[in-house]
Amino acid sequence: KTNNKDEAPEKKPVPTHPTGKNDTHIPAEPAEGFPSGWTKRVFPRTVGSSSGKKGYPYWYSPMNNYKFRSKLDAIRFLEAVKMAEGDEGAAMLLHKKRMKSPVIKRAVVSAEKKKKTAASSKGGVVEKGNDAE
Repeated sequence: KTNNKDEAPEKKPVPTHPTGKNDTHIPAEPAEGFPSGWTKRVFPRTVGSSSGKKGYPYWYSPMNNYKFRSKLDAIRFLEAVKMAEGDEGAAMLLHKKRMKSPVIKRAVVSAEKKKKTAASSKGGVVEKGNDAE
């Protein structure tokens, strides 16, 4: 295809995040408790009673910029990176395979049940110093 001076140059697609969304408008900060290069972005909530008050945190890997919705999932990915000797592409394959494993799924469900049980056992107990008078 020829490109004359009178014709407008072809627009190249803007590179986006692997999830298909461009997240660069949200400021990134270093991810606390993670190796150098890991970042965290907090997306503001736009609807509901907590709109504008809280946000949804996401963690990003340093090399391939993989996006994780939970800190626990990012930590699991880090374990896979160690197993893959630093190769994030290979680590992602291991990570996805591990997460599909029935043993891992049972462990995740079990951990979630323990959290709910611990939270419900604290139920109506008011800690000292937190009373609203």
